[in-house]
Amino acid sequence: MNRISKYTIAGVFIVAIMVRILSIDFSKLDKYVITNYDGLGYYIYLPAIFIYQDVTEYKWIDEIDAQYQVFRGDWKFQISQHKNGNFVTKYLGGTAIMQLPFFLVAHGYALVTDYPADGFSVPYQLALAFAPLFYFALVLLLLRKILLRYYEDEVVAVTLVLLFLASNAIQYISVDAGLSHGYLLLLYTLILQLSIKWHEEPSGRLALFTGLVIGLATISRPTELIILLIPLLWNTHNKESTKAKWTLVKDHKNYIALVVLGAFLGALPQMIYWMYVVGSPIQTIGSKWYFLNPYFRVLFGWQKGWFIYTPVTIFFVLGFFFMKDRPFKKSVLWFCLLNIWIIIAWSVWRYGGSYSTRALVQSYPVFALALAGLITWVFSTRFKVIFYIVALYLIGVNLFQVWQYKKGILRHDEMNRGYYQSVYLDMNPTALDMSMLDDGERMPIDCKTSTYFKNIVPKDVVDSEKPFYSVHIPENQWIDIELDLFSKKGFWRGYVVLLIKDKTGKEIGFRKFRMFNYLTKSTKINQYHMQVHTPKGTEKLEIKLGGGKNISAQVKSLIVKGCFE
Repeated sequence: MNRISKYTIAGVFIVAIMVRILSIDFSKLDKYVITNYDGLGYYIYLPAIFIYQDVTEYKWIDEIDAQYQVFRGDWKFQISQHKNGNFVTKYLGGTAIMQLPFFLVAHGYALVTDYPADGFSVPYQLALAFAPLFYFALVLLLLRKILLRYYEDEVVAVTLVLLFLASNAIQYISVDAGLSHGYLLLLYTLILQLSIKWHEEPSGRLALFTGLVIGLATISRPTELIILLIPLLWNTHNKESTKAKWTLVKDHKNYIALVVLGAFLGALPQMIYWMYVVGSPIQTIGSKWYFLNPYFRVLFGWQKGWFIYTPVTIFFVLGFFFMKDRPFKKSVLWFCLLNIWIIIAWSVWRYGGSYSTRALVQSYPVFALALAGLITWVFSTRFKVIFYIVALYLIGVNLFQVWQYKKGILRHDEMNRGYYQSVYLDMNPTALDMSMLDDGERMPIDCKTSTYFKNIVPKDVVDSEKPFYSVHIPENQWIDIELDLFSKKGFWRGYVVLLIKDKTGKEIGFRKFRMFNYLTKSTKINQYHMQVHTPKGTEKLEIKLGGGKNISAQVKSLIVKGCFE
């Protein structure tokens, strides 16, 4: 009975393990670092407290940074100095609490082996790399149990596969494991189970544990405070159930104090840290939201839009219309809508480097209840087979894109429509594809080109202020440029710049293409391929380097071709 979903969660977990293993280069373990950027901000509490006993001055940081390059010389990303002179991390400590068991195991292993017991050597990195998978196993077991209360076994199986393998969740469970999302998945799953259990049989123990989960989630990411909407609105799907729910609460109103107490205890470690470091149990983290003018590009934008890069999430939202008279209907609906609104209203709408919109990942167990409703409806129609085909396609695309993201083909930021279309399901993108990352253009495929200019004599370029090539070009024409370039200085910030000028020398067109991309390396001759359409009045095309005065390179070859429309 219910075997399909049982085998399914085993399969999903195996895939997650495989993705984790394949994302690590075990031949270079000494270079593997998961404790950097946001991951370092969440984790830094543990070595600071348990190894160095220094959470105010961080005197040990420079030595660690020199060894592991976790800060790369810039403290300001994770740590700032308070007005009292102490240094305080800008990240909250809930994730570190969930990492603590794995940290202690790694620390114990390091102490009895030759690895440095410094909080950042190989045992610590591997422990944190695999820690979210332990919690993920619990999520799969518990979420399956929850879904089976309301949906058929086959529906539950498909829901879990789509939820985790067709979405960006796998990226933050198995690859970017230093972030908070993989840990918070368990807290959201727990709050669903606690909501169910408390409404079936209220108890002080369940109330206290509910508060603990809310408190811990809040000190993991402050916006997760809205997790309280789930138990608050549970079983309010119609008038009768709403009346019964509030009667139940009234009859057990003393449990409200236990929820508050639990939330306080869950958040207490963070308050103790702040009290010790800055002298106050409450500390502002300086975030800003634009609730009246949110960034809908977080959902629909080509940089990292949720619906664009992980289109299975469209099914998540459509599921809102198929929850029928379920006890979780209002709870799921209002939580998800408010959560989405908060996420898209944050001023730093890119959320750093990410694949799709990572800030929603932790709430996927809640979306699962809606997604299963949609799948139930689809399975009752003649579209079931079509749905399975679409589902398999979405899973394949997502896993392929996770691979592309790992390789750097899908960028962590700065994506655009043209570039995404150029590299979609492409294992071997070209230099011309790379130009689309900088809003490049494509000439018609039936365009016959003729060579305007060709030079294969190597030429050193040391002045980024002056063009190194200039050629007369007519207006309203497609120009195709192939360039072989060896960068001597400034590769990581350098550009190939195209200037289009009219007969008076006035600039009427400007394009720049980065030297660094997925295909290029600082130690080799790199190929660049750009296409551009000349506007009316064009007389001349100039090519130069850009990115600063310390940019220099050697031009190995240059071919400029043209094609009239």
